[in-house]
Amino acid sequence: MRAQMQGSVLRRPVAGVGFRATRGTFRWRTVGAVAILIPGVPGCIGSDFTSPSPVSIEDTKFAPQLNIDLSAMHRTDEGVYYQDLVMGHGAELEPGDSIAFHYTVWLADGTQVETSTGGDPASVRVGVGRLLVGLEVGVPGIREGGKRKIIVPYDLAYGSFSVGIVPPYANLVFDLELVGIHGEGAIAID
Repeated sequence: MRAQMQGSVLRRPVAGVGFRATRGTFRWRTVGAVAILIPGVPGCIGSDFTSPSPVSIEDTKFAPQLNIDLSAMHRTDEGVYYQDLVMGHGAELEPGDSIAFHYTVWLADGTQVETSTGGDPASVRVGVGRLLVGLEVGVPGIREGGKRKIIVPYDLAYGSFSVGIVPPYANLVFDLELVGIHGEGAIAID
């Protein structure tokens, strides 16, 4: 049985639905086009409400254990960095393919956010909006059996939102191993 991505940090966020600020008691949900504010909001909007500032990948200080060397990585036009750690020998991933993969997600400070390693691989169709935008940009071209390190900038991950232990404006580091490619049109559990 493949790991499902329900609730995973790999899933593309739905802007405005169920996000919660990490500081203060500020909460909101979008219902249609109307934002409903919970009582207590006026008290937390002001000079005491602070949020982390965005930091570019180039200015991010990565934990040494993540082994990040931006000069050895490829940079896409969108700002995603990636490096093939192990070159796979199988089929090359293309948009529309369904894939099975293991992953570990890290914050820049070395905090592990989530992993599938040691369990069933995750499965998803690439190129149909099911993954974070930064992963959609960073996975094409990897070959089956390959391992790739991908650094996703905050604006192609969760932006100013906090998700689980991922703070606002977090640049994310993914270690990804492509276990299998099922081809375009194959059914993936996602």
